[in-house]
Amino acid sequence: MTDQELIILTVLSETERYGYEIDKIIKSRQLHSGNNIALSSIYAVLTRLFRQGLLTSRETARSGKPPRKLYGISPNGLTVLESALTKALLSKDRILGKFELIVTVWPILSNDRRKELLTAYLNHLNEKFVRFEGLVRQEINPISAAYFERPMAAIKAEIEWLKHFSSRNGIEIANSNAI
Repeated sequence: MTDQELIILTVLSETERYGYEIDKIIKSRQLHSGNNIALSSIYAVLTRLFRQGLLTSRETARSGKPPRKLYGISPNGLTVLESALTKALLSKDRILGKFELIVTVWPILSNDRRKELLTAYLNHLNEKFVRFEGLVRQEINPISAAYFERPMAAIKAEIEWLKHFSSRNGIEIANSNAI
């Protein structure tokens, strides 16, 4: 699943929307993850997801104007979205990212699934931190070590925020490698 497809499914998991609304939400929440998604691309992705059975679509009448298509996520789309979110969250090639998508679909996840995802994300962050920590220890030049210390600080801040977020939402997550 592409990032564009994942983002659009996530936005539609909240409620039915028009393509233009999806574009506005992606921009306002900065969900584009560095990949600007043009409005024309959004409509192409909506069409593709609809053909795959991941979306529903219905036309809404407007007085004196052509009807507009309103898109929603299908039950199959919700299943695919949850699986894709888990895969994206646990992706080993990212330090931080995709968490915004989980927050967006938070209401459709069970408490057990929330805890599982948050714990897995915490473990993923801990692994990244430990890896950077090892790289810092290998550096003899303090200036070169800064290349690794900076992302370590970001990861540490993300871990603290994740603990706060989890606690505030009644989810207890275990920090296996306490940082």
